[in-house]
Amino acid sequence: LEKALYMEFSADTDAEILMRSANYGKKVATKVYEWAATDGSANVNPPYTPSGAPGTWVSTPPNFPQPVNPYAIQRRLLVPGVAAGTSPEPPPPYSTKPGSDFYNMAKDVYDKSLTLTPEQIAMAIYHRDVPGYPGGGQFVAVLAQVLGKAHPQLDVAAIAYAKCGIAQSDATIVCFTYKYKFNLVRPITYIRNEMGYPEWSTQFNTPGHPEFPAAHAVISAAIASMLTDAFGDHFQFTLSSYDYLGSPARQYSSFDKMSKEMADSRVYGGIHYQASCDKGRTMGYKVSKNVLAKVRF
Repeated sequence: LEKALYMEFSADTDAEILMRSANYGKKVATKVYEWAATDGSANVNPPYTPSGAPGTWVSTPPNFPQPVNPYAIQRRLLVPGVAAGTSPEPPPPYSTKPGSDFYNMAKDVYDKSLTLTPEQIAMAIYHRDVPGYPGGGQFVAVLAQVLGKAHPQLDVAAIAYAKCGIAQSDATIVCFTYKYKFNLVRPITYIRNEMGYPEWSTQFNTPGHPEFPAAHAVISAAIASMLTDAFGDHFQFTLSSYDYLGSPARQYSSFDKMSKEMADSRVYGGIHYQASCDKGRTMGYKVSKNVLAKVRF
């Protein structure tokens, strides 16, 4: 690729200017790479061991995944101070007593699982992926499809990528920092062990990290806020990321409605409590608001 680009530019660029420009680009890339390498992602940490205390997260059946991203608090945010004011209202105090706020929160997940409509199941399955960093590219795909409809000029597209990339990265770090701070038990563990339904299961495997707040909710809200800032409140679009799997496309009349659907899908999937999704969305919007307040795009 480097050779092809060199040949392309050499056709109409002075050789000295071309070499000087290429070297400058490499120096910039080296500085960015060296700075990125100090963001904490390369830290060597001991394996994370769940505490085993009542109400805290443990790996979940049937696949019992390893803990994901337990040391997020060590990661450097792209925007310093972006976590200010994002601390969510805590979930209800842990309790196994029927009728308690915590019990009712879990019972809501169980009750909804008994009356799921085909549309709700389809929603859960469609959004079962890993949307944020590390590991997922759903929101990159969302942005690409939005740009395909909006057809903006290059500067608008570049700024949209910057806004969404920063929001996704920092929202993920903030979210996982709080996940391991609250360290809350997943619905499947509580419903099976405390509510007396040992055969109950989710629509798909539960991810390997604590329950609160819901990452889908946090990250989707942060992205939705950035997309709204770039393209307006009532941007109608079609999400067709999984056409190749035969999954019907999703239709949205706004980015906020997309975020709401992504968050609620985790309740329908049996993965999260509703409060984790609602409070997670509030967190995500705060993260994006902080980014927009601190960065001049």
